[in-house]
Amino acid sequence: MSMKIRPARLADAPSIAGFNLAHAKEVEPDVILKKRDTLKGVRAVLKNPNLGFYLVAEDQGCVIGVLLITKEWSDWRNRFYWWLGSVYVVPGLRRQGVFKALYDRVKQLAQKAKVHSLKLYTAKTNRRAHRTYNSVGMKEQVVKVFHSLNPAQRDDR
Repeated sequence: MSMKIRPARLADAPSIAGFNLAHAKEVEPDVILKKRDTLKGVRAVLKNPNLGFYLVAEDQGCVIGVLLITKEWSDWRNRFYWWLGSVYVVPGLRRQGVFKALYDRVKQLAQKAKVHSLKLYTAKTNRRAHRTYNSVGMKEQVVKVFHSLNPAQRDDR
């Protein structure tokens, strides 16, 4: 494999949106995402770096993995945390170093940007992902994530 890691481009939006739809089916099968909304959401990030940025893993011109970085300001640390989200690797290429290559690039960028730490959330039941994240040095934290939907929004479940 001759993989390279690069920032995502607008032309990658359909691939990234497709990965997001596949990821949602894997981890939250009851959630039905709308393809149109997901594609618009991906394009919004690609057009507005204030929302975050994507890195993609590419092999022979094909996107084979992706992750999204969003920023959270920490008033405790006076620095940013970076959240990794929308992590996806093509199923046939998992456990072959694609995520590790993406993560290594994120660590380089975070060090340069003086980011305090990298965080991510994952489904409690996704043990394979837990092993992957542990293998790159990430540790489970003691916090729980709580969620409240804006009353004006409709839950897609």
